[in-house]
Amino acid sequence: LQSMGDLASRLGQVDDALKHYENALTLYELNRDIIGKMNTFISLARLNAVQEKIDEAKSYYEQGFVLADSINFSSHEVVLSWRNEYQLLLAVEMHEIAPEKAQALADLLIEWVNTPNWDMSEQFLTENREKLLTEDAVQALHLLVMSNDSNQMLVQHQTILKNAIEHGIEAAYAPLKKSHLEKLQQLRQVFDHMQEPQQVQAVIAMWLMLGNRFLQQEDISHDDLKQFIADSELFVLPKAEESGEALLVNGCKVLLGWAYSRLHIQYDEQKDYPQALAAISKAIEYRPENAMYYHNRAVTYMDMEDYANALPDLEKAQELEPDAQRLPKLWKQYNDGIGESSHDDEN
Repeated sequence: LQSMGDLASRLGQVDDALKHYENALTLYELNRDIIGKMNTFISLARLNAVQEKIDEAKSYYEQGFVLADSINFSSHEVVLSWRNEYQLLLAVEMHEIAPEKAQALADLLIEWVNTPNWDMSEQFLTENREKLLTEDAVQALHLLVMSNDSNQMLVQHQTILKNAIEHGIEAAYAPLKKSHLEKLQQLRQVFDHMQEPQQVQAVIAMWLMLGNRFLQQEDISHDDLKQFIADSELFVLPKAEESGEALLVNGCKVLLGWAYSRLHIQYDEQKDYPQALAAISKAIEYRPENAMYYHNRAVTYMDMEDYANALPDLEKAQELEPDAQRLPKLWKQYNDGIGESSHDDEN
């Protein structure tokens, strides 16, 4: 319902958006869904801000912050970005900017937001600090955010700009340059302080998001990958199972299957076949429906010339994905290997 409200808001259907948000709040109240209520209050705040209903917008932001505080999310980066929006809303009440200057600043801000990486972004802000580290730029960026449905890249740059003004450019960029693993390790420490089920579920959901980004990286060191697996198995998956939320449990198993699959590749490249088999077997344990994992284990068995164990995995891969394009090549490798093995035995 909240998403439907957001869609209606983007389409300019204010009355429909308000109705969806009202229904969402009723549902979230019945289900005691604090995170759902919190997100809906922020959506309502943004909708009212765009309509220049500043008092109503402030009220909704404040209600969202109360809920964030109640689940110990006050220092979360998303909540901090909301607080930044709130502060900018207050600033807009007190500060006006000429339209021509606002447009020029908007063009410069968009160029900054579109820089391809954080190093170039920091360099751009440093080179244009006299124009961008100003209250006028803060207001111009706020107007961009409000007119672009709170685009997340714009919102993130609001936080950077605010921190750069208050603490300096280098300090504003420092958190952004942390690796995905560093962010995961920080989140791992949060688990020790979570008591309420909804708090735990929210942290697990954040872990799954960051874990997905971590595993998408092309180059992950062996030690970092093993650390991620250990944390996921020893802390996150048990917490997800305790929560009773099937989606969270399944999400953890999907990530662990993926992580073990990547560990299998690393061992396989080193020709450490026993470790490779152990890793891919764990991937299959977590994701027994994933045909690719059986395919990969069959290849490792064939690299070891263990065709007897390769055959069941080939058959399982074919059962799960009978039309997979890789199967003919895989069967050819198996049949060629069997033929060579038989020829060697004859000799």
